[in-house]
This record gives sequence, C-alpha cells and structure tokens, in this order.
Amino acid sequence: RPLDDKILRIDYNPSPKWMVYARLLQDYQAANGYQVTVGPPGGSWGQFPASYHVQSAGAIGTAVYTFSPTLINELSWGINRGKQGVDPLSDTSSNPNNGGVRTYAQSLLPLKDPNGNSLTLPRINQGSNILNLLPGVNFGFPSTGFGAQSSGQGVNGAPSFSNDSRWPFTGTDQLATLQDKVTWVTGPHTFKAGFYYERMARNVSVYSVYNAAGTYYFGSDRANPGDTNYAYSNALMGNFFAYGDDNTKLVNHAHYSQLEWFLQDTWKLHRRFTVDYGVRFARVGDLNSAGNHLGLFDTSSYNAGAAGQLLYPACNIQVSGACPAANKIAINPVTGATFPYVRQGTFDTSSYSQYPWTGIKYYDTHFFNVAPIQVAPRIGFAWDVFGDGKTALRGGFGIIDGRNWNVDWIGALSAGQGPLMVPPYFLSPTVLYSNIQSFLSGSQQAYFTPQNLIGGSPNDTPEKTYNWSLGIQHELPWGMIADVSYVGNSLKNGYGEMYDGNAIAPLTTWKPSGCANPIMVNGISGGCPQSQFVDPTSNPANPSYYTTNIIRNMIGYKSIGNIIDYTESYSNNYNSLQVQLNRRRGRVQWNLNYTFSRTIVYNNGSNTTIWQFVNQQLTKNVANRAQAVNFNFGYDLPTASQHFSGAGAKKVARAIFDGWHLNGNGAIYSGLPYTVNCGAQNAPSQYWTGTPTAYMPFRCQMGSNVFLPAGQLPSKTEDPSLQVPLNAANFALPPAASLGIGNTPPTMFYGPWMWDLDLSLAKIAKFGESKELELRVESFNTFNHFNPSNPNTSLNWNFVTGAQTNAAFGTIQSAQVQARHMALSARFRF
Repeated sequence: RPLDDKILRIDYNPSPKWMVYARLLQDYQAANGYQVTVGPPGGSWGQFPASYHVQSAGAIGTAVYTFSPTLINELSWGINRGKQGVDPLSDTSSNPNNGGVRTYAQSLLPLKDPNGNSLTLPRINQGSNILNLLPGVNFGFPSTGFGAQSSGQGVNGAPSFSNDSRWPFTGTDQLATLQDKVTWVTGPHTFKAGFYYERMARNVSVYSVYNAAGTYYFGSDRANPGDTNYAYSNALMGNFFAYGDDNTKLVNHAHYSQLEWFLQDTWKLHRRFTVDYGVRFARVGDLNSAGNHLGLFDTSSYNAGAAGQLLYPACNIQVSGACPAANKIAINPVTGATFPYVRQGTFDTSSYSQYPWTGIKYYDTHFFNVAPIQVAPRIGFAWDVFGDGKTALRGGFGIIDGRNWNVDWIGALSAGQGPLMVPPYFLSPTVLYSNIQSFLSGSQQAYFTPQNLIGGSPNDTPEKTYNWSLGIQHELPWGMIADVSYVGNSLKNGYGEMYDGNAIAPLTTWKPSGCANPIMVNGISGGCPQSQFVDPTSNPANPSYYTTNIIRNMIGYKSIGNIIDYTESYSNNYNSLQVQLNRRRGRVQWNLNYTFSRTIVYNNGSNTTIWQFVNQQLTKNVANRAQAVNFNFGYDLPTASQHFSGAGAKKVARAIFDGWHLNGNGAIYSGLPYTVNCGAQNAPSQYWTGTPTAYMPFRCQMGSNVFLPAGQLPSKTEDPSLQVPLNAANFALPPAASLGIGNTPPTMFYGPWMWDLDLSLAKIAKFGESKELELRVESFNTFNHFNPSNPNTSLNWNFVTGAQTNAAFGTIQSAQVQARHMALSARFRF
C-alpha cells in the first residue's frame, strides 16, 4: 500500500499592496495484490495480482490587492485532478502481442478443438473486445432472469473467474474553480461582492451487463440438449447454459458548469446593532455527457404495437394439475409458437424487425434544461442588548441552493442503468443452450431481453436548504461564555430514490378476498390469485406469477426510473436547542455543550426505489439521537522547575517535570431510535401487496402489551443484563388486507445511552529555539465503559407453521463503542 505526498507552497509579496501565494499538491496511493477492489480483477480466486491506484494533483493560487485601507480585492483560482485505475500488477498477466496494453488477455487461455487445433472463443458482438480480454466464467446461471428448467448437479463454492464489468477501469475527476471577492468599507457599511465559477468533469468507465469481453455460464440444466449434468464437465466439453457480451465498453464523459455571484452589506445601524443582508444568485448548469448519445423514455414515443413480444412460460402437458419440469415450455401468446422454456422472458425474434424496444428518445450530450437563475436571500443581525459588550442577541435566516446531480449519475444511474445504457448504442444480447463449436459456426441465434431505462422531465429543480437561528450569548465571570440558541433547517427538492414509472399497481396479481376458491397455506387463506397473471408452470397449491417484466405495462422494459422524481422527492427538517458553556483563557480551557434535537426525514424507502404507492406522511420518520452532550478540555500542568535551585537541578527538573499537557474529550448521547420489524418465510407469492413491485413499507401489526410481565425476559439463556423485555407475542404479521403495512410505527423507542471519555497526556521537550520532541500517550474509551447497542428487534415467522424463528429477539448483540485501546506516539519537530 504505497502512499506518497508532495506539497510545495510559495508566498511572495511583490509590493506592500500585493500578497500572493501558490500551492502545489501531488498525491499517489495504491493497494497492490489480490482482492484490492470490489469485484476483484481476475475473480475472487485471485488469478492474477492487480493494482488499484489513485494519483492526484492540484494547484491553488491566490492574489490579494489592497487598493486602499477601505478597498480590497481577492482573486483565487484552483484546480484538482484525480485519476483512479485498476490494472494488472505485472506484465506476466498481459498479452505481449497486444501493443503493450496491460490486460488479462485471451492468449492466456490455450483452448483446443477435438482435433488439437487452437480455438478462438466465439462472440456475439465481434468488435467490442478491443483489448482482447478473457471472458468471464461462471459455473452457475445469469442473474438477469434466466433460470434452469431442471437443474443438474451443482457446485458448492464454485469459483467465478471474472473481472469488474468496467475492466480495465479508469476514472478521472477534475474540478476547476475561479472566484473573486471585493470588499469596500464606507461609513457604517461594509459592502462585499463577488462571483464563483465551478467546472466539474468526470471521465469514467461505466458498469455494464456481461462486459465487453463476454461471460460464459456453465450451470447445469438437464433440459439443455448438450448438458452433462455437472457445471465443470459442461465447461470441459464446451457446452454452456448461456453466454452474453456487450457491444461496447461504456465511458461516461460527464460535465457541468456552475456560476454564482453575490452582493452583501454589513450595516452598523447603531453602535449596539448590526445587520447583515444580501443575496446570492446561481446559474446551476445542466449535467451532460460530452460526445455520448443519451436515451430516455418518452411516453409519447412509445408504441405498444411496435414493441417486441415477450415469451411466456407455459406447460406442454399437465400431470394431475401440476407441470413437471420436463413439460415446461415458452410460448408466444399471440401466435402460439412454442420454444424451449429457457426462452421465457426473452423476445420472440420474429415479432420485431430490428430491435424490440420502442419509446426511446435520443439526445446528443445534453438532456437537462438549465434551471432558471436561483435567488437565495440571507439576513442576519447582532444586538448588544445592554450596551456593555457582555450580552449579544443574534439571529438569521438564509437559503442555500444545491445541485442534485453529481457527475456519476448521468452515465451510470442506479449502478449502470442510466441513459448511456440504451439500445442501439448499447446492446447486451444472450445466447442460450449452446456449445463453443456450434457457436463458432455462426448458426446460433442471440436473444434480447427487457432493458432498464430512465425517463422523466428535463426540467430539474435544484435543491434548496432553508436555515434559521436565534441565540443569546452572555459573558460570565471567570472567563466563561454561555450561549443558548435555537437552530433549524429544512431541505426541499432533495436527491431521493428512483420512482418506477413502469411499476405494477398493488393488488394486480392477487387480492386478499373475493374469490370462490382461495388458495390455502396450512389452513390460512392465501387470497385470490388473478388467473390471468398466474404462471401455469408453478405449484397450483401455492402458485407464483409471471415474471415482473411480462406483467409491466410498458413491454420491453424492466423499470422506467423517473429522473425528476429521482432528484426531487427527498425532504427533511431539523430543529434543535443548543446550549454551550466554555472557557477559552487561562491554564485550563474547556467547552461543554448540550443539544436537544429532532431530525425528521421523508421518503426513507429502499436503496433502489422510494415508497411510491403510499402517502408521503407514512414515510415520515425520526432519524437521530434526541440528546447529545459533548465536552473537551485542555490543561497545561504547572511548571515545577521554578521551585528548584541551582542551574543543574533546574535543568533536570525542566526536562522531567515541565511541558506536560493533559487533554480530554467526551460525549454522552441518548440512544438511537428503533422499532420492531417483521418478516415472513414461506408466505404465498406476492401476499399482502398483490404486486411484484411492492414499493411500500412492511410493518408489524402490534397490540397493547409491548413489554413482557415483570420478571420475564425474551431469552432464558442470554445474560439478563443484555436483554430488553419486549413481548414478541404482542406483534404479528400484518392482516391480509393491509398491503403489508401494519400499525407498528417506524420509531417506537430510543436505545441505550452512550458515554465515552478519551484522554491524552503529552510531554513536550524543547531543544534550543527550533527543535522539540513530543511524546504522547492516548487512551480511547479510557474507563472501558460498555455501551450496549440497540437490541435485536427483528421478528421472523414461518407463515406455514406460525413459528417465530429468531431466537435473538430482544437481546443485545454488540456495543456502540470499541473497548478501551491506547496509542503511543513520538514526534520530533525541527
């Protein structure tokens, strides 16, 4: 893990009116070896060592010119550039005939045909593997919706030989800024005006599907005519379940520019009263991807009649009402044409002329419109209440404009599902049930599947944060200052999660009641499956439904994320009482503060999609500790050498007893909020919601006896001191007609308090005027106080038997703060 930093600073004042400085930075850090990144190069079995490295450089320059004692101008420019990369660590894992490009190359895989001749691996997209990379090798099945009709023998702990789909990965970030500020003092006014310009760019490899090198899947499916019943022997024979490759390596060239300017006046209306007021303007430039084709879903362009036809699962011959694995097929429900079962969920190639997708509108480089000029006023005041300089009342209000989109998202929304990944500019076809020899002959048909897509309005509304405060400060005896304030803020139009414009409404596939013969699971009604959505190849006693992509309204697409909701759905607010007492002079300095606060967040859904089918008020939740006390102190121990007589004694005493410093900081926090969560095993398919896109919170149904009777605890074996007497019997799975939303609130309790104290003792010895040695010992969690975390509050029922399967419910499993540990350090300054 090499790390190298270089810093150069130059200060130069060419005249009494000029002050100029420049600073240059250069940094290099890397992690070299195996498993150095997520999705390690060469797979998790470490076929070859790699290097993940980041090198960066920056320059800053500032010039301050004093026109007069009342007029000053400050100009500043800066640029920072960073580059990430992942590539092989040595040339032994590269292709020597590849122009010196360090890569994991196909030449390292000496494949032979049955006659012993060299065999070149076949491809769908012949021109995309420009670096001649080895394909990925997987001994299972793709994670993109394909599954075995009749699985053969599996492999436990099978290796996965692959690279990150961005391999070889390169990403550069560059941020350049220019700002100027002029200050003019005239009479009771201090005027300030200036501008700030920011230019951000990111050029980076983007995630894809199978990567440009392709990926082979050798999982065993006995319905595959060439299957050997074992993944390893499939690979040896060249028989594969599936193969896919991407037609291009995606690179995002994202940019944006932002210009802001401001006017401000500090006006001393009276010797006891000062007001600050001003306004900041912002032109929030659009985020774009230079030189790229951006494709976004446009409802008016969608033509259902022009979309390809997806193949449905079907049963060739049912036996006793069930469908044996051997009888499963795929069918075109319009023409009645049948295909191997593995094709279900893919497009019938005869149902479209070139591509099966419709409704995509293309943009060159730009999609977003530039928002109107943002206006952000600010005002504040300071009042010397009694005119003695000891009591001040301060308050203020201001608006801060922000930017929702960062430079990654235009090209890689939701981990590679953004407007760069659109056909025909990006294609990831798949070959099924084949072998390398027949694939080489070119007779194998490649199939398309539904895509993810982004849609929405180009009119982005920048986020706004509203800030306000009111506080009083008073000077107390003994050098102390007390401060009591109310501080709050609120975020509007904030960056949220994705809204699925192609979601399936609740109670589409299933309803809780209203049918003559509901399915039953262990005597419990499983509700009423809507027959037009039931998968005929599933178990009739507990049926499942067609895959999500078949049921969606916009055929041909998985989700259609809505950009405008993706960026503008999140909001929160914060309100607090803040009290502070500190002493900043003398041998002992300290600070003590207390905060009582409440943070409310909305749209706190899953990490991929907001809870779009419920009222926003249902997503409201508390997200912080309510109370916090922080304190710190510094104490310069008295010098002892002054009490010794004689030069020699003083010198020894100075070396031993002088220069000691004791510092400490601590915290006391109230607990984190928590609730009781529910889950179920073996529940009927899509129970509660009646949709495979259940973007709704799932919550327990609770009664009135939250706690166990006195003297009882959830566990008979765990330490009683590490248990909370929560009554599991008080909670149940939500009713069938509730959409899975029980009455348990998202915050029920606050967990255990936490307190911690860290101390540091240092000895500083001086040698002459310019040298000193510092010896320091630090202790963290000095008193080794155990701070328990929140208890385990997850209830998990077996829907069939009714048994609660989480034995850890109500018990505390971890600590909030690490056990006591110490650090010793020595530093020599010269």
